[in-house]
Amino acid sequence: FSLRLLPRSSRWGPPLTAGNASMFNVASDENGMTAAVTAQWDDWDSRVYLGQSVQEGYQNELRVVKGWRGGLPPIKVNKTSFTADELYNLFNISKQDPTSVWGSYESWYLLMRHTIVFPRRALYQIRFKTDHTATAASASFRQSHRRRKVDVHMRSGGPGGVVHEDFEWKASTTMQLEHFAEEPGTFQIEVNTLLPLDSVVTAVPAFPNFASVEVKEVDVSHLGAEGYNLPFGAVSSKQSDIEVLRGDGEARVDWPDLDDPFSTETRVQTFKELPDDTFLLGRGGLNGFFLHAEGKVDAGACLSVEVRAEEATTFLGFAVDLCDVDGDNQFLRLALLEGDGVGPPPEDGSGGTTKKELGWVHTGFQNPMHIQVIRD
Repeated sequence: FSLRLLPRSSRWGPPLTAGNASMFNVASDENGMTAAVTAQWDDWDSRVYLGQSVQEGYQNELRVVKGWRGGLPPIKVNKTSFTADELYNLFNISKQDPTSVWGSYESWYLLMRHTIVFPRRALYQIRFKTDHTATAASASFRQSHRRRKVDVHMRSGGPGGVVHEDFEWKASTTMQLEHFAEEPGTFQIEVNTLLPLDSVVTAVPAFPNFASVEVKEVDVSHLGAEGYNLPFGAVSSKQSDIEVLRGDGEARVDWPDLDDPFSTETRVQTFKELPDDTFLLGRGGLNGFFLHAEGKVDAGACLSVEVRAEEATTFLGFAVDLCDVDGDNQFLRLALLEGDGVGPPPEDGSGGTTKKELGWVHTGFQNPMHIQVIRD
């Protein structure tokens, strides 16, 4: 057996996308360009040519295009992984009879466009996966005896970006690329894949069993003996830097030992009873972030995860509280942080801030609680 430690961000998963509050939502069924244009995309070559060199569209969208003769209206989406059922429903196409949209031997392409948020300066890997295999689950919309080929183009970096290609007679493919983000920000990725002519109606296109775009951050802290070539100027850190923002001297803080890969906890011990909003660990000056806190409380303690606007005067932000009542029962609470409207509260947290409870759930947590807050 061997043990390898990996940060959560170094596992393949759905990326945070610009303009969406969460990366775990379901797909939208909105059709047409009824909303304001929010992004520009590079047009593809003659096979999916839509009339102009640069297209305007949503930050995250799906298109089904037919060569130079146009295609269906774009679909605004808020996730990056789709099943065949979702694709047929989004574009309102019948799995059993797609001839109302597609004709025999016509070349149609599925175009996936996403604006990904990279939360920090790091090396990232982006992976596209799709599958057209004839299985029992796909028998309702896919023939088993048709020959299949993969024709995929993956463009990174938006208009004028690098194009990666895969063309081969096979039923599935996985394409992967790397990008070094010099600073936190957004990154455009788009994938154009040919729909094979293997629907239940002979020689008519069919959607893939699934199509997905996933992202992971390269873990440069625990690469092992195989090593890795990093871009010049890359910075490796085990976790985001945090510091005592409020209440320095009110509690003892034991920081993780960066030389010990098993040391991952930040321990806080109070010298006396601390009122709410007295001691705060964290990081300031962020425009976007992915906050993940893990904590366990008992003996009447309370852990609060706060998100504050630095220059706000009335609506300051919100807090998620994990508090213990009597050593056996805890509650999780969501609250607004409100100011007096006169000016930003003092940095030491004294005065000027009140909590307005929005809701809570009362239960006994037997395991550490994970709290995530995302701002794109």
